[in-house]
This record gives sequence, structure tokens and C-alpha cells, in this order.
Amino acid sequence: VTIFISATSIAQHELAQPALATPLKLLSLSLVFITLDGIQQGVLLGFERVRQLGIINLGAVLISAPIQILLAWHFGLEGAVAGLMLTVVLRWLFSFFLMFQCVNIVGLKSYRQLLTKHISVLQEFALPAFLSGAMITPVHWVCHGMLMRSPNGPTEMAIIGVAAQWFYLIIFVPAAA
Repeated sequence: VTIFISATSIAQHELAQPALATPLKLLSLSLVFITLDGIQQGVLLGFERVRQLGIINLGAVLISAPIQILLAWHFGLEGAVAGLMLTVVLRWLFSFFLMFQCVNIVGLKSYRQLLTKHISVLQEFALPAFLSGAMITPVHWVCHGMLMRSPNGPTEMAIIGVAAQWFYLIIFVPAAA
């Protein structure tokens, strides 16, 4: 919510790119799905569904990658952001359905029953994890903003983005095998 509200200020003052206000607002909405997906993937890890998680992540990327490319090609930055949001939402949906399959297998009647049974875990682990993540993201953005304001900043940001994608691919392949 804070990022959504302050997206215009971040784009103008921190990134020195006012045109990035709308994409920042759109990306801030994806944080809700990223958080929910993280909780669901944690539940799935508790059910030891590591292989299925790998399939979910790979499936979401394979489905959304061509769509991301088309959206970016036709709509530019806003299309690329929409494509990234699509990936996040697909991962959330896939893990949502797998989580409910697992919950039904062990005999829990509903998500509410699971929530009330494990509320202390959510309060003692998930909430602090969320708060620590909420602190890291703004610092990450400020650092990116400093890079964006430097000479050739947008080009350097693009290089970091590509390098990060390769990094995650290199980590994913051994983990999925």
C-alpha cells in the first residue's frame, strides 16, 4: 500500500524517471500475490511437495514467458510489467490449487481451519518474515534508484535485470533436478 501511494514520488525523486510511476503502482499490486504465494509455497514445503513446486514455477514461466514477450513488444514497459504480474498471479493460482489438494488429503476441511490451527506459526514466523521483507524492498529500491540516477543508469539496471534472471535460472535447474 505504501509503495502504491508513494509510487509517483519514488519515480520522480528517487528514480528521476516520472514515467515509471504507473509501472511502479502496478508492480506494487503484485506484492500482495507474491506474499500470498510465499505463504502457500511454505505450506507446500511443509507437505514436502518440492517437486510439484518446481513444476508450478516452471509451468508459470513457460506459460507466461511468451505472453510477457508479446505484451512487452506491443505495449512497451507497461506491457512488460503486466507480463510480470501475470507470472506472479499464475504462480499464486497454481500453488493455491496444489495447496488445497494437499489440505484435503490430510483431512483439513478448510483454509480457515488450517489458519486457526496454526495462527501462532503465522504470528511468530510469517508476520516477522513479512515485516523483514517489507524493510528490504524499500532499501533495494533506493539502491536501484541511486543506480538509475547515475550516467547510463537505465542501461546498467537492464544489465542487472538480465544477470538476475540468469542467476535464478542457474539456481533453479539444480534444485528442480
